[in-house]
Amino acid sequence: MKKTILCLLLTLGLLLLSAAAMATSDPDNNSFDIEEGNITITDGNNPGTIKVLYGDNQQKDSINPESVITVQGYNPPNGLQLSIETEVPVKIRYSVKLESISNVYPMSIAANADVTLELFSSPIFLFGGNDQPAITLRSGSKLTVKGAVDSREELRLYSSQSAILGPNSDKIPATVILDSGIVHIHSDSGSGISGNVNLVINGGQFVANGTTINVNSLIVTGGELCAGSDSSTKVTYDGLKNNPDSYSNIHYAASILPHSVDNYGELIVFDELTLPVDLTIPAEKTLILASYHDSSLTIPDDRSLTCNGTIYIYTGSTLTNNGTLTIKNDSLLTGKMTNTGTLIINEHSLKMCEGWVFGTLNNTGTISGSGFINPPLTQNQPKFLTIESIENGTVTLAEVEAGITDAEYSKDGTSWQNSPVFERVDLSAGQTFYARYKANNFFNASGEASITVYPVSLNANGGTIASGKDVGYYIAGQSTPLPTDTDDVKRTGYTFAGWYADESCTGSPVTAIGADETGVRKFWAGWIAVPVITSPAKDTTVTVYEGEQATMTIKAENAVVYQWYMSTDGGVSWTDCGTNSPSYTTGPTKMENNGYQYMCVVTGSTELKGQEEIPPEGAQMSLRRRSRSTDDGLPDKGPAVESPIFTLEVIRKGAIPQTGDSSPLLGWAALLGACCAGLWCLNRKRA
Repeated sequence: MKKTILCLLLTLGLLLLSAAAMATSDPDNNSFDIEEGNITITDGNNPGTIKVLYGDNQQKDSINPESVITVQGYNPPNGLQLSIETEVPVKIRYSVKLESISNVYPMSIAANADVTLELFSSPIFLFGGNDQPAITLRSGSKLTVKGAVDSREELRLYSSQSAILGPNSDKIPATVILDSGIVHIHSDSGSGISGNVNLVINGGQFVANGTTINVNSLIVTGGELCAGSDSSTKVTYDGLKNNPDSYSNIHYAASILPHSVDNYGELIVFDELTLPVDLTIPAEKTLILASYHDSSLTIPDDRSLTCNGTIYIYTGSTLTNNGTLTIKNDSLLTGKMTNTGTLIINEHSLKMCEGWVFGTLNNTGTISGSGFINPPLTQNQPKFLTIESIENGTVTLAEVEAGITDAEYSKDGTSWQNSPVFERVDLSAGQTFYARYKANNFFNASGEASITVYPVSLNANGGTIASGKDVGYYIAGQSTPLPTDTDDVKRTGYTFAGWYADESCTGSPVTAIGADETGVRKFWAGWIAVPVITSPAKDTTVTVYEGEQATMTIKAENAVVYQWYMSTDGGVSWTDCGTNSPSYTTGPTKMENNGYQYMCVVTGSTELKGQEEIPPEGAQMSLRRRSRSTDDGLPDKGPAVESPIFTLEVIRKGAIPQTGDSSPLLGWAALLGACCAGLWCLNRKRA
């Protein structure tokens, strides 16, 4: 029986040891014994995880960043460090007890890291030693300290250098936030806080214990700041700004501090404070920007300030909101507020006057919420209204970017609608449209913006207007260009000569509807007929005997001027020759004239033609590149086209003409007769 019981106990012990081993190896068990060695928290291999490296063998565990990492131990070995090297938000439940503070146990936090440190036992030591801070904060990092159980857990910091060391002045400030618990800086520390640090106390107790606290900004919305030799010596905030020598170990550039110990409900902004963190003012507190402190508060675009209590911005003080400001109780503005971000007023009001003193709210951001402004702001109406499209009698206005409040639209100034789309609109005589911002709890509605639209008719006069280039309307007061590019307006056999305000195309062409014009506008396209060369149809060769003259002739329609050109270098350069005639005759030719080229440029009439004109058959010919200059398609000179090229072939007399030879038929007949006579004599001789 005893053996059986012993076996059962042994089995149970083995099971317990196995379970303990499994729990230790389970990656979901995020508890690490600090006696295993240094702990380094770095980015994990997979998105959404961090990696914890610890112990002499650098054991690794991947942990979801939403988890709480428990670091616990008793009297760990000398030289132990907790290093956070990740920007992923990390929550650490810290419980390390020491028998003495003779060893070094510092913490370092990487740039831009966001660390929440929950104090799970008390007291907990971070000891930096002679040449190392207890806590090192790098650029842009944030450390939030909380008591995990009863909010009285204590974190004790000691270093002969700095208990808390922030980044250099040229880096982004680091931030230390105490939400609950106690942070106690040992009196033997060389400096309490140094470097580029913002200190925020929302609750708990921060004990400076006589050491120097040198921060960019100091914000105390709850809890206590103790500056004396022990935690019973609390700072009297009312005199802290005006008499800093009373608390020579507290130094800051700007702050939000309680007005006094007896009137802890008032929080005063001192100097020019830029909010370093997202901040919530408790419901029982009043945030005051007082004129006698020359105070200003700026909320950056990535920060938010939520006032669950009341905010007073008195005359001479300024609040600038580039981020998000939420007001949840009746508040007063007799100073100046500039809102370029988001202002949310819930349930209650922002009063902008007291007696005869009125505040100023410059708003280019958004204002929303269930509350109201008293008196409401006068909202500037839209300055610009335009058309998005007009199609089949439906006019769509370009939607006004409200942002601040909703917009509404009208086509008669009386009946308003939320949609910027109007159907079955008759534009035959013009139409005026209106837009304005709606009145609400924050804004009055004052006036409206308007535009007047008139129809435009473009008569292409037998031509075509390219897709998307037609003009069907114009807005009064705005200059509207007409399509004038020759690629936009075309007609086969014609050159575009501009738009004209009368059907007969007289006067000067119009290129745009002026900003000062009103009423229905109609325009007709003017065209100039392009001359067409009907003969010859292609390049040709003219063959002559040496010493004879060669004649070249073209036939053309719509031609007014003929100009012949000659090239002696194969068409590289051309020179004028001949007169105004469809034919050109050379002088007596020489052998060196062989290969000369001739061409006629035909210019048409400058007379404008209407749709009734039908262009002649044949295609307009493109101008060849050459060394002379011609004007093509200009109304004052008329359009011009080139003839095919005539190439001169000069042969010696007595030579057999080649294909294409234009020698007299008599020469051919004589040659044929000579051949026949020779053949007859040969036959007679044989006979």
